[in-house]
Amino acid sequence: MLKSKDIKSLVPTTKTYNKSCGTGNGLIIEVSSIKQGGTKCFVGRTRFRKKQTTVYIGSFGNGFGKFSTVPEANREWEKRLIWSSQMGKSPKDYGKKVISQTKTLKHAINGFLKQKSHEIKQTSLKEYENKFNNQILTKIDGDIPLKDLEWDGELGRQEIMRVVEEIKDAGKGNNVDLSRRCQDILKGAFNYAIAQGWMSRGQNPATRPEGEKNHHKQSHHKTISFDDVPKFLKEVNLNRHNAHPISVLSTKFLLLTFLRAGASTRLEWSWIKKINGIRCIEVEGNTSGLKRKKGVNDHIPHHVPLTENLDKLLSQIAEYSMGEKYIFTPIRQSRFSHLDPSTPNNYLRNIGYQNVLVAHGWRSTALTVGQEILGEDSEIIQRQMGHLLGDKVRKAYDKSIMLERRKKFLENWGNLLIQNGLKI
Repeated sequence: MLKSKDIKSLVPTTKTYNKSCGTGNGLIIEVSSIKQGGTKCFVGRTRFRKKQTTVYIGSFGNGFGKFSTVPEANREWEKRLIWSSQMGKSPKDYGKKVISQTKTLKHAINGFLKQKSHEIKQTSLKEYENKFNNQILTKIDGDIPLKDLEWDGELGRQEIMRVVEEIKDAGKGNNVDLSRRCQDILKGAFNYAIAQGWMSRGQNPATRPEGEKNHHKQSHHKTISFDDVPKFLKEVNLNRHNAHPISVLSTKFLLLTFLRAGASTRLEWSWIKKINGIRCIEVEGNTSGLKRKKGVNDHIPHHVPLTENLDKLLSQIAEYSMGEKYIFTPIRQSRFSHLDPSTPNNYLRNIGYQNVLVAHGWRSTALTVGQEILGEDSEIIQRQMGHLLGDKVRKAYDKSIMLERRKKFLENWGNLLIQNGLKI
């Protein structure tokens, strides 16, 4: 076994080198190069899961955290080797147990949300927060240590899948999509924890096994054909349930523009301006409902050319907005400072179109009828739907917005609806 005087006699050179301590268990003394200071420290080498693992033990010398003899350093190395064997973990992780166990599910969730706040829109972030607070954390204690939730942990995979199943069963087994989305954001939170070193790699309990299929059949947004349009427009006009005028007007506006409800209800009067000589509503790219990606293309606005029909409708809407910021103001006290985005869908439900048509499904009607009846090119219609077309090269170089053609299409579209019964 190497003696202290032997270690003292080791002379630093231009390269780092090491010498066995003679303990027979991989303990060495490492002497750093002259350039690195010529320091001497004890290092343990062993194999863990068939891979070479090097563990820093401590410096050679006197003082706190240092070891003056090989037996002292060897006792510390033996502690780590025994702990590694008993716990099935790398000797590098010795001493980290207390730190990792102080980190909880809430720490992972909060860190994940903070990270996402720089990557996604505020509305999407709010949806994440709602799923965590209203779905996940109502079924599991947020103060559970993350180590217990690792796949092989005390609670682990079984506990996370219990939460996922409870979310699904809360809808009598029908909340399949919701449960999958909750599982996905849990997976994201655990991946964040793994990246921070709070959980071990390969231990994410929300991961889906490779090849797992989603057996839930995805349903498309309910829509109607052109043959059904006249009857539908008649019901829109009749307003049999005596809904608030803003509900009717916002629905008619959506029919004329086929904007997503999330975007149409957030429009502002100040966004009306002339672009290339054409009066438009220039919808800011980061508006919820445009489906732009934060930091990628949310700087690109969407334009709604104003037609004669839209101007008439806006004049009626202005009588209710009373000079407010938003074109569509709340009907009653609301959590929104603008009209609730659910208003158009609620109106469609109230006039008898529940399970027949949803606001988003009207976009399909516009795309289909625009091509088959009006003979318009699909690209013009999709541009007016707010889609950003083409591959990465085209998106980077093509700055055209084709407002004249889009305005002409909206004029033809609006006139077609009026011919089939829409009243403005």
